[in-house]
Amino acid sequence: MPSSFRAVAARVAKSIRERRLLLEMSQGDLARISDVSIRTIEQIEADKYNPSLRLLCQIAGALDVEVEELLAWPTTKPTRLRGKRSATKQAERKKKN
Repeated sequence: MPSSFRAVAARVAKSIRERRLLLEMSQGDLARISDVSIRTIEQIEADKYNPSLRLLCQIAGALDVEVEELLAWPTTKPTRLRGKRSATKQAERKKKN
């Protein structure tokens, strides 16, 4: 398991992007829900900016995961949550009602 700073930073960037896509969220959705600028989300996912712990907690909360999951080195691909609607789809349903 890689433990260098660069490897961990790249893993966090990839984890955030994978989780966001799994939830069918855009970068704008994640930015809005986590109260972070879209530019920051873009830079984090591109592995050009390393989030602080506070920022990582905000993003993890918006992605409905524990921070540990974003830091973990996966052995398998992420799976869709059962019974969990994406934040985008939930917002769309609320607008229709």
